[in-house]
Parts: sequence; C-alpha cells; structure tokens
Amino acid sequence: MIKRDRVAKGTVPGVVASAMVALLHAGSVAAEDYSLIIEFNEQGCPTAVDDAGKSCGEDSKKDKACARRNDKLIWTTDPEGKEFTLYFDPLKGGPKHKSNDGSYSRHIDADAPIATYKYTIVSPGCSPKDPRIVIRPD
Repeated sequence: MIKRDRVAKGTVPGVVASAMVALLHAGSVAAEDYSLIIEFNEQGCPTAVDDAGKSCGEDSKKDKACARRNDKLIWTTDPEGKEFTLYFDPLKGGPKHKSNDGSYSRHIDADAPIATYKYTIVSPGCSPKDPRIVIRPD
C-alpha cells in the first residue's frame, strides 16, 4: 500500500508544491549587475577599480566590490577601450580573461563560497593591480 500525504480537499498536489516553492524563493534577492570601472592613468596603467560606491554600501571603497552569487560583474575602462587581462587563478590553464576593447563581464558562480577573493588586472607595460571581490550571503 502506498502512503499518500494529506492535501486539503479540493487542491491539486502540484499546485500546493508550486506555492511552497514560491514562498521559499520569495525572500531571495534578485541577481544584479554591478559596473566596475578600471581607472587608467596618463601612462595607460590601471590605478584603481571603482564601483561608484554602489556594491558595498557604507563599506564601499576603491579596489573592492561586493556582490552575491549569480550577480553579474561588468568591467569597463576609463578612458574607454583600454586593453586589460583579468587573472582569477595564477595556475596554467586557469581562469584568465582578456579584453582588447575595454569591456568584460561575468556572472558569479551560484556555488561560490562566501569569501573575499583577490584577482589581478594586468595591462601591457604596467604593474599588476590586485583588487578584491567580496561574495556576500544572499
């Protein structure tokens, strides 16, 4: 004999399950896009990464961005069109992303651990820049 869960009379089990899932996700925060501007000096070298104080709230400062899982980070350059490479892992074959047109974007992994991550910005002929990304809880 198969035991069945009790459902209120006149309801469809699938509808009840869907309503429960909707309630569980009602408190979730929607993914957002964050613009990170890589500032370059007169010599054409990256000097800072600025999120215009939007991602970390009161704790905002240059070279630090705060985001949640599934958020999208969008790097652009000021002035526009500067070449840069982002290194998220120094190991051979690791995540390296090059932009020849001054723009690059990527979503944060849904399974990323809540932590602070360092990445490196490299531009030809310049010293590396090491900003941070803080992954916050949902």
